[in-house]
Order: sequence, then C-alpha cells, then structure tokens
Amino acid sequence: MFEEIPILYEILWASVGVILYIFSCRVLNYSHAITLYKETVIRCLVMLATLNGDADFILKTKYETMETCDFPEEHIQTMKKMDEAAMTHWKNNVILNMINCLPRKFQSIMGFSNWEQAVQKINKIKNGLENKHGQKKEKEKR
Repeated sequence: MFEEIPILYEILWASVGVILYIFSCRVLNYSHAITLYKETVIRCLVMLATLNGDADFILKTKYETMETCDFPEEHIQTMKKMDEAAMTHWKNNVILNMINCLPRKFQSIMGFSNWEQAVQKINKIKNGLENKHGQKKEKEKR
C-alpha cells in the first residue's frame, strides 16, 4: 500500500526517523545527566571526607590540650562522647541532605544512604584509580 503512494512511504520513514532521533536524544541526555550527577556527588564526598579528617585532627588536638591543662578525665571523656555523637549526627545529616537535594529520579542511583556506605564508595573508587595508575606505571616500565 505504501509503495503505491511514494509520498506516504517517505512521510512514514521521515516520521520514524524523527521519533528515533527524539528517543535517542532523550536517552543520551539522561545518561549524560546521570554521569554528571555521579561525578559531582563523588567530588562532594571526597571534600566531605577531607573535612571529616580535619575535624578529627581538631578534636584530637582539643583533647590533648585538655589533658595538658589538667582537665579531669571524666570531663574529657564526656566531651569525647558528646563530640562523637555530634560528628555522627553531622555525617549522616550531610549524606541525607545531599541525597535529598538530588532530583528524585537520580536519588536511587547514588548507591549509598549513610556515611559508612559513602566512605566505602569513595574507597572503591580510590582503589580503582590506584589500580589503573599502577597498571599504567607497569606498562611504562616495560
């Protein structure tokens, strides 16, 4: 039927082409957005892990100073417990707020929902990069 009327045949194929183009553009845009969100989240996690390390150093210095100034041991232990609870609360709130800031369709692809899972994700990526760089160095030595 379509071969008998060439214009209908051409319109049909042009329409199919337009539909495929629109579909492929949406898929590519979606995959690009996912990659962009993942990269941004990972970089934010690295920054937060660095901040956490700095906070740990500051707290350690605080406790050493308290010991040097002869604070009672019970007071130091109480401060440590309070600081530990505050840091745990901060870590989990940061992750929850980070996930909640993402669009709903991207929240599930991040692969973590608390601080421990986020640190595991950073370590996996870090180990993967170290393995890549190690393999490159081995190839350069050959």
